[in-house]
Amino acid sequence: MKRQPFWPKGKPQQVLWLRNWANQLEAQGAALGVVAGTITARALDARRTAYVLGEFNTAVRDFGPAVTEFQDNLGYGAEGAALELPEFALPTGAGGTGGGGCGGAQSHFRAVRGH
Repeated sequence: MKRQPFWPKGKPQQVLWLRNWANQLEAQGAALGVVAGTITARALDARRTAYVLGEFNTAVRDFGPAVTEFQDNLGYGAEGAALELPEFALPTGAGGTGGGGCGGAQSHFRAVRGH
């Protein structure tokens, strides 16, 4: 039987996988003997990575056309026209600062196996 990869190839599937991983780790981590601090840190890392691959990535892609339009107006717009830089609004979610980097799915498994 061919071995199936555990890490999805598409970003939308990775977002779902990471959110499920965080939920399962919080629900079952203690029963597996994982230290509470590791559970919290790894769940936060997984949710933050899901946020970056999902909501943040979408917002960045949506921001691109506004930047292109601004650059076009800057170079070719009417003389004396007021120009305002487009504003990038961070989407709400599990973003923010703090915590460690995910380091990939393998680092999650190494952390859990080590306990």
